[in-house]
Amino acid sequence: MHLTAISTRYPITLYVFKFTGRPQPELLDTITYENNDPRTLNIQINQPSIIILYHATPLPVLAIPGTEVTIEWNIFKPLPDRLDGPAQATRFSEAYRKLVFLNYKFTGKTDPFRQFLFLQSVLSSDSSMLKAYIDSVSLIVEECNDPACYYMYSSLLSFEYLDYLDEVISKIQQDTSHPIASLIYRRYLALKRVAPGNKAPDFKMPDLNDKPFSLSMLKDSMILLDFWASWCLPCRQSSPILRKIYRKYSQFGFTIVSISADTSRENWLRAIKEDSLFLWQWHLNDLQGFNSPVFELYQVFSIPTYILIGQDGKIIARDIHNVYLLDSLIRTHLSM
Repeated sequence: MHLTAISTRYPITLYVFKFTGRPQPELLDTITYENNDPRTLNIQINQPSIIILYHATPLPVLAIPGTEVTIEWNIFKPLPDRLDGPAQATRFSEAYRKLVFLNYKFTGKTDPFRQFLFLQSVLSSDSSMLKAYIDSVSLIVEECNDPACYYMYSSLLSFEYLDYLDEVISKIQQDTSHPIASLIYRRYLALKRVAPGNKAPDFKMPDLNDKPFSLSMLKDSMILLDFWASWCLPCRQSSPILRKIYRKYSQFGFTIVSISADTSRENWLRAIKEDSLFLWQWHLNDLQGFNSPVFELYQVFSIPTYILIGQDGKIIARDIHNVYLLDSLIRTHLSM
């Protein structure tokens, strides 16, 4: 893949990512550009892949094994001035161009990153607008006529949109032999598995004493899964509220299971002690951070994240980022 004509007077760092279906793409490389020097990116892939170039704004590009893509791009603009390559890559680029303009129509923002943030607010508050947006994206995908363009749905892979994606997913399911369609489909299934209303999947993880804990040990309890870390300031600021909630409801069968993203046992234990979290029994950590299988299982990619599980073992609510909402949710669903 050749990347040329980067318009800037100063040295800049370009980040090269690979789309994996998850919210955080895989970092492949970082490149420093000076004086608009053309550079060649030698990306080793064995199947069609979405490569995301990022400096001031992200630019996804379809890379095909054994082919070259030449891009002229002012990295401060959302779209390239020119992209030459195989037909699949140019079709993908044109579909992404249409998506950027569609997002501008819905948000009034030109930068793709700001578009994404505003879309979440706009679409989550208006179901009719969400349906119209999905229909518009589907039209772009149909015109592209390439399974790689299912990437255009990636920003819709979120818990609040799942119930509106059945028709879209049924089409993607027919093309899962294509690697990008497969990534989108697998991400959808992973989200669906731990969406509210579903049975919370069991897992095993070591506790403070390095003894195995499993969720099934807490049968008939209401459980708050608290994903946190010692270095997470919002997590630490929520500790007093969690202590208050625990004292208020623990006598009625409510408990907290704190799952840490710390990779340092020393820092983890120190934070538990400093925040007086020994109030409840279950503190878990396998020291793998966000690479822990439990984070992947529950699709947790940022912290703090709270997931409330009812006494019937089903997920009541998740991604509750406002800890103050927990009290009313617990009070509503807990048998007292």
